[in-house]
Amino acid sequence: METTLYYTFSTISQTLAGAIALLGAFVLYRLQSLGNELEDIGITTMNAYRSRLRDELTPLHAEEEYEKIVAFTHRHAFDDPSAQSPYVASRLKKLEPLVARRKAIRSWLNRSLVLTVGLIAASVGILALTPRIVGTPGLTCLLLAVGWGWLILTFGAYTALIKHTLR
Repeated sequence: METTLYYTFSTISQTLAGAIALLGAFVLYRLQSLGNELEDIGITTMNAYRSRLRDELTPLHAEEEYEKIVAFTHRHAFDDPSAQSPYVASRLKKLEPLVARRKAIRSWLNRSLVLTVGLIAASVGILALTPRIVGTPGLTCLLLAVGWGWLILTFGAYTALIKHTLR
């Protein structure tokens, strides 16, 4: 049973370290592309307003506070006549869903990281204590079950993260 613990938890650690590195690179690339698109739409949004209202939006845009920009657009009608074009309308229609997507991706990335780091840390702890754990009846099976359950939760979080990233 001792070798089972060693192999299982060392494999879990190595697999998750590689998976989160690959997934993280993919997700960070997607977040960057979303950020660029939000930046572009943010400029379009600022240009849909004239002086005073545009001045209120400028710091929000500079700080990348896109949720606040969305709220601002709900409170204030566009006052620049050129903002009534179909192009501007189509661009601005994308702002809220993009903000929601970025928020969901960040949330699932955080959950995935917490689950991954937690499971890797627990695995390393179990590996260090394996000789003692094997000497305690029933504890080995319990830890294997918890480890596998945690691994399944982690892969579930990865799946949700990928799903939100690919939308």
